[in-house]
Amino acid sequence: MAKPVTTTVSFPLANYPNGSRTSGSVSVADTDTSVEFSVQRCTSVDNTIWPNASTTLSVTVDQSNDGGATWQNVFGFTGIGGIIVDKHGAEVPRSFVSTSLNPGTSRLLRASATIAGGPLRTSGQFDVN
Repeated sequence: MAKPVTTTVSFPLANYPNGSRTSGSVSVADTDTSVEFSVQRCTSVDNTIWPNASTTLSVTVDQSNDGGATWQNVFGFTGIGGIIVDKHGAEVPRSFVSTSLNPGTSRLLRASATIAGGPLRTSGQFDVN
């Protein structure tokens, strides 16, 4: 069985300013079934990445099945900075969200992000597969 092709949209490590921004739309193959978002977090190994608990990042991903005339929310994520630990006490180096896409043809995705209390120093990516 062939491995599905993944479309990746990355954003490099940088200081991102406060404010809201929305990406352009990205075409989604008819065979794609999921979308994933991950963002780098603060750890004791690199405490320059998203170090302040007062810095927040809110992300939403929307899907259109009609060429962008209408949009439906697929998922949302809001996170705070600082070191986050999992239930075992281990530091979490990346926040990660994944969900299934709504079925359809000629689909589009777009993402919106809002940063407050920043700037936000991080990197991340969206994967559609």
